[in-house]
Amino acid sequence: MKKIYYLILAILSSLIMAACQTNLTDDYTEILTPDTLTFQAEVLEQDPNYYLRHEDALLFVRSITHVSGHNSGGRYFINRNESVTVLDINGEAMSYLDILPGAIVEITYYGLVLQSDPAIIPAAVLVQVIE
Repeated sequence: MKKIYYLILAILSSLIMAACQTNLTDDYTEILTPDTLTFQAEVLEQDPNYYLRHEDALLFVRSITHVSGHNSGGRYFINRNESVTVLDINGEAMSYLDILPGAIVEITYYGLVLQSDPAIIPAAVLVQVIE
């Protein structure tokens, strides 16, 4: 009987995870839904004191605009995940490694912000260089 419950639990878990995935197209318009939020930030040098605790960070930034009710000027780690897309100023795909400190980026994410110091945004879906 336990095997049936585990099988049902596994199937339900798979369905939930499949429903939560973001499917991107080449024009990246599918990610801009009412559920996503954006903010602008300046890319900072990776701070080794914080980076050691957050090795999966894509970028370390200081916000220029408000983030989910937080005042501007806060520091955030943007987590690296398989659904994040990075675009240059022309809208062309690029590597996050090519974004230099001091660049201004617009970050699109689902509204989850982890309260830490610096705060962590684990659900970024788009990072685009704007300056």
